[in-house]
Amino acid sequence: MNEQTNAMIGRELLKTAAKFGLVVVIALSVVADLSASSAPAEATSSFDGSNTAPKANDSSCGEPDPQ
Repeated sequence: MNEQTNAMIGRELLKTAAKFGLVVVIALSVVADLSASSAPAEATSSFDGSNTAPKANDSSCGEPDPQ
């Protein structure tokens, strides 16, 4: 095969790869849209509301006092 034929085959392969890549991206986008849930996320652990996060100036958060 001569150089011009190799270049034409390379261009055709590149075009085919680009088309295939575009089809894959579109398919994955559709799958992602279908699998996405519009419902809000829920916590997996049970939370009864009795625990509270320590405040920034709370001395019980595990850091030594700055005295």
